[in-house]
Amino acid sequence: MKTRIITAFIALVPFFISLFLIETYIFNMLISFICMISIWEIFMSINSIKNNKFLIIIPLIFSGIFPFLNSILSRYSNIIYILYIIYFIFTIILNINKIDINKFSFCFTMSIIIPLFFSYAIYIRDYTDKYYFYYIFIAVSSAWISDTFAYFGGYFFGKTKIVPKISPNKTLEGFISGIVGNILFGFIFSYFYVLFYKYNTINLQINYINLFIILTILSIAGIFGDLFASAIKRVNNIKDFGKIMPGHGGIFDRFDSILFTVPLVYYLIKIFNIIV
Repeated sequence: MKTRIITAFIALVPFFISLFLIETYIFNMLISFICMISIWEIFMSINSIKNNKFLIIIPLIFSGIFPFLNSILSRYSNIIYILYIIYFIFTIILNINKIDINKFSFCFTMSIIIPLFFSYAIYIRDYTDKYYFYYIFIAVSSAWISDTFAYFGGYFFGKTKIVPKISPNKTLEGFISGIVGNILFGFIFSYFYVLFYKYNTINLQINYINLFIILTILSIAGIFGDLFASAIKRVNNIKDFGKIMPGHGGIFDRFDSILFTVPLVYYLIKIFNIIV
């Protein structure tokens, strides 16, 4: 547990520092890095594919440039999508008897889903002219805070298994602890966020009812993101996607829970206005 906490702190500090550079392409580069490492870990988890490094090169490049397709590469986005689909078709034709087509198709799909969903952090920045730091922080922290409280809630109080075939350690008690812990953290963070703006003579108000709804949804989404990754690992008989983060596994092991929370925030804030 000690290793898990220390590793999380070391890894997450640079990430949250990068939020202060959110208006620059450094933030896009960070998303790009997370996408590329995640895709690498996904492909390397498939035995029939990991020995053929050539199959991984193009998906890595695609996932790396995806976070820039709505900005500096926007004029080339359509042709890039088309070329990537062509790559997929020709790869299957040329390797029909060499690789597991179903698993490669799954990896190809993930090489689109992961950069697309993670890039919603950039879309939130571009959609919200102001307060994008708040919304992205809520999107990311909701997943990790829920995961943290769920971990400790399950560790100390967990008795009722939820989905033992996918994730044996997930319990109902941990699930509830994750939701409650995230709501408390979100309320406290929002309170101090408003205080910060008041100190700078800007009057903000938080709609705490809408915030409660969003935090609850994000907590559930974060846990489902974690379960989704666990299901992938179960199918491929692996414990972790990587070893780069002791106590956690790989990069995708740490970021899997935000796979659904970030795109959800983008759409939820269009329905439930938090800052008024």
